[in-house]
Amino acid sequence: MAENSRAHNLASAADQYGKEALRHLNLIRAFGQEIVSGFSAFLGVHHLDVRGVPSQGGWDPDVADYRDAKFSFFERGIISIEPIDMGLAVRVRHIQDDGYFWARIVLTLDVDGADIMAWVDEAATVRVPHTHQTAELEPVFQSIYDSLLKNFTDPVERLRSLASGRIGFQVGSERHHGTRA
Repeated sequence: MAENSRAHNLASAADQYGKEALRHLNLIRAFGQEIVSGFSAFLGVHHLDVRGVPSQGGWDPDVADYRDAKFSFFERGIISIEPIDMGLAVRVRHIQDDGYFWARIVLTLDVDGADIMAWVDEAATVRVPHTHQTAELEPVFQSIYDSLLKNFTDPVERLRSLASGRIGFQVGSERHHGTRA
């Protein structure tokens, strides 16, 4: 009888895990879609200038909606209770002509109690309540924007600092050490 009880406990735990994993997935899926649709308004660009795209591998900017393929769980084919990555592509227009390119950034999303957590790169985690107003997404949008901007400004600043602040070291020999005769 004890063995049957253990099997039931295991089945019950697995059932509860499955329900929570699906709840977790649905919360993140809805939150991710809010990010995709709201980030264009945050930037002040057309809604087609921001798209959800796969977080890894190739993607085609002509595909307007990757649906669930923008989330990392899609390729794995299983759902579990763990952080989920989401790709976000932003069309960046050229200033000097009518060209553009697409920049992809990856957000990591997770659920913690009554909050959804979002972070980009090494940025601080932004927490947003499950039930939130659109204005509460502003810190998430700001974090995405800051990360995208740093992708362009950091290399330029590093290049400028290298060009203006060179330090040189002379390769010495034994005769240059100590006092001269």
